[in-house]
Amino acid sequence: MKETPKEKKIGVTTVSLKQSCFNKNWILQLNRPEQFKHFICLICKQVANYPIEIHCQEHKGIGGSFLVGESCLKQFLDANPNSCPIQPHTNCIYYRSDVISQHIDESEVTCPLQFQQDLQQKNEGLTCNFKGKIKELDNHLNDVCALKMLDCWYKQFGCDHSCHKNKLHYHLCLEVKFHFDLVVTFVETLQTSGDVQTLLQQLEKKRSRVMILWNYSSSVYYFFFFIQIIIINKCCSHTDIIFAINREFIINLNGLRTNLVPFVGFVRRLNVIRKELSSKRTTSVKESKLRKNNNN
Repeated sequence: MKETPKEKKIGVTTVSLKQSCFNKNWILQLNRPEQFKHFICLICKQVANYPIEIHCQEHKGIGGSFLVGESCLKQFLDANPNSCPIQPHTNCIYYRSDVISQHIDESEVTCPLQFQQDLQQKNEGLTCNFKGKIKELDNHLNDVCALKMLDCWYKQFGCDHSCHKNKLHYHLCLEVKFHFDLVVTFVETLQTSGDVQTLLQQLEKKRSRVMILWNYSSSVYYFFFFIQIIIINKCCSHTDIIFAINREFIINLNGLRTNLVPFVGFVRRLNVIRKELSSKRTTSVKESKLRKNNNN
């Protein structure tokens, strides 16, 4: 396969190779069909995403526009190496079309998640009224859209819950004890010394201090959360304590979105610890095997 030198992409949004072409019915909600009749992917028949033009000598006499979406072309070439989606031949020549890409990026669309929800006729109690350019979708879906599904912060510890962005804080508040138990289970996997046994006893005592206080006759809901973790790293030869967290959270549910921010850092630090432990354990095993081989 030969690909001509790539020009600088004009569109603002960087499109992933894994992203499929745009649903034609979604695009045509706010646009006229004639605006996109020359931008249809010849493989999937949808509006080409990150459009690529094919310019092979073998089919120059054939009329029409030879446009494909990058993801569709990649899938085709993976399944048909050294071929062409227009006619069977080798040495397919193609390049990205920045002019067409810019035109598509500037097109007005609605929220794609709202479009999917409407197609599935789901009534989630949430709607998204976004109307903007395709190049603005990345920021909208990642930072603003209320229909975006988010994984729980404790997913890596075993919580498989996912929900809409505006319901995540409620889940974190409601499942404090469950998440605390996940952290305890994580620490139990590090059980390699008597020091960890002491740690687990401390965590069991702290478990009784985890409280969620609901007062349905009042407009103020709050809970008190306190956790202390000391993780012992047996793999370190010069120090036993590699990490200590001692933090108290007093959270008013009315200010939950602001006050739960420190929770994010807490979970991230635990994930860093887990990765460090895994890396050091691997190193320790390798060193042990090396010493054994040297002794032999």
